[in-house]
Amino acid sequence: MSSRPCRAYTTRCNGCLAKLLLFVERLSSTARLKAVIALAALKHGEVVGGLAAYELQKFEQERSEIYIYDLAVSAAHRREGIATALIQELKSIGT
Repeated sequence: MSSRPCRAYTTRCNGCLAKLLLFVERLSSTARLKAVIALAALKHGEVVGGLAAYELQKFEQERSEIYIYDLAVSAAHRREGIATALIQELKSIGT
């Protein structure tokens, strides 16, 4: 496996992380933000996918919801169930 897709993914992920942090900073002033969740999928020690999500407290009810901000899988590893596994892991965190 070439490291090029992983580098490209890391660059994309870093950009996503910067946008997520800016979003979190803006949102934190509303006191609705409960958590930021970042998950990475590793294959043979290399990052091949990632998920960024956040949990918000709802105004209308006494509960919170988790929203996916970004989900990406390296092109070389798509159709392997990596995105599904990341979402399943996020579901297990949210319950």
